[in-house]
Amino acid sequence: MVKLTAPSTEFTMENNLKRWIIALKLLPLLGIAWSLLSMSVPVVVPSQFQIALPGDEGLNVLTANDFDFWQRLVVIAIASITNFCWIWLMIQVLLMANRFQQGELLSPGIVCCLRRFGGGLFALGLSEILIYPALVGYLRLLDKIPPTSVAWLASFGSGWIESFMAGVLVVILSKIFDLGIRLRQEVELTV
Repeated sequence: MVKLTAPSTEFTMENNLKRWIIALKLLPLLGIAWSLLSMSVPVVVPSQFQIALPGDEGLNVLTANDFDFWQRLVVIAIASITNFCWIWLMIQVLLMANRFQQGELLSPGIVCCLRRFGGGLFALGLSEILIYPALVGYLRLLDKIPPTSVAWLASFGSGWIESFMAGVLVVILSKIFDLGIRLRQEVELTV
């Protein structure tokens, strides 16, 4: 008769940690791929390029036919600022996952990644505020839309406050982790 024994808790936890690290690596890669795809499609496929901006006299709708290639590229770059912030955030998650895989669960490197992640969230919030006015300014410079008094309206309600708050929380968490690491190091030195 063969007696089955349960796997050790340490082995099970290690396997669970490996699975979560794989997920932590896969999801940011998918996020980066999606961001790059969403930025490149309007460049490569002009029929997929369209902008609808509220104005004093209704909705201003512009398509690829209203721009030359370089003007369209600038508009896409301005509209994609949040995608660049998102890619930065996902790179930080990938860096943390690599550190986790190396056995660093609470280290100065993780704290550094968390701090950069928080900075990325601040940048995301700021870019959410500035995208619409920047687009309107550029389109006014090109004389593609009439002057408008409602350019600031689209900045509100776009999630920028949530991004700022999340950035603050991540920076606070990274500071707490940093202090925890220092306390642990001091305890290890005194023992």
